Amino acid sequence: MREHLLDREELSNFRDKLLERWRRKWGIVESKLVRKPSEDEMIGLGQDLYEKICDECVPIREVSEPFLTQGSYHILADSGKIGWHPTYKKKMQEARRTAKDDTDAALG
Repeated sequence: MREHLLDREELSNFRDKLLERWRRKWGIVESKLVRKPSEDEMIGLGQDLYEKICDECVPIREVSEPFLTQGSYHILADSGKIGWHPTYKKKMQEARRTAKDDTDAALG
């Protein structure tokens, strides 16, 4: 039997906890964007957010290892659900567009 595997509901609840924690911290980043920050300042805000998130340990069942939380945040970031840079959505769209253009050019 697969007694120790997580079910979909547990994974969904864990993901929702991570997203809620990220949203709260993201709100703080957004509040600092009232004035137009420089790119260096935005990078600094993203790094601060990343460091705060990495300091957290969100338990799932009895497991509360930092690597689990950190890796799960990376999965969410890779999927585009969250980001670190204040304009991460725009940057991801640009990266996808560039990758598509490069692929189209390579295929001729």
